[in-house]
Amino acid sequence: MSLRIAIFGATRGVGLALVEQATAQGHECRVLAREPDVLHDAERLKVISGNVLDPDAVRLTLEGCDCAVVSLSASGKNPKTICADGTQIVIDEMKELGVPRLVAITSLGLGESEAQVPWQFRGLMKTLLRNVMQDKARQEEVVRSSGLDWTIVRPSGLWDGPHTGDYRTGTDSTTLGKSINRGDVAHFVLKELSEGTYLHQTPWVMR
Repeated sequence: MSLRIAIFGATRGVGLALVEQATAQGHECRVLAREPDVLHDAERLKVISGNVLDPDAVRLTLEGCDCAVVSLSASGKNPKTICADGTQIVIDEMKELGVPRLVAITSLGLGESEAQVPWQFRGLMKTLLRNVMQDKARQEEVVRSSGLDWTIVRPSGLWDGPHTGDYRTGTDSTTLGKSINRGDVAHFVLKELSEGTYLHQTPWVMR
């Protein structure tokens, strides 16, 4: 079944890979981008220029959509609370428009998955990545309390690469994380949108 997907955070990383895979499979994508020129013209792709912290731009992106994917990340151009604040605005507008399905991409190492990441990364989580992880932890709280049909996807360490199909998913918090390429994470997100296997759960995705 073809979906109409609103994607926030689509100009790089998992979000960009998701746009490429979704449109190739015949889904329609509406994406919000501060730098729309980053995205190439494609069939079934509508790019809205704007910022995820602007409710009007978020609402315009969501219009007519069946579902939404939030793939936000920290950068020098964004405030430190971009993931949580942006996701809250997306949720508010989804409720206004009656868009029921949300997939948010966060990170392995949050909540009960902390023990799944290497000890070195756990150290970084509490030092250099402290603000980033706090933002994503609050983002997860926002999603859990949204009242929507949500799934929180927690990828392990990410690297650039195309979809290979060589990955695992699950919710067992004893499985140790292995790095995964962004193309495979995007593939899993698209599969989850279609199948809803992990509704109201926080699956990890890793090799």
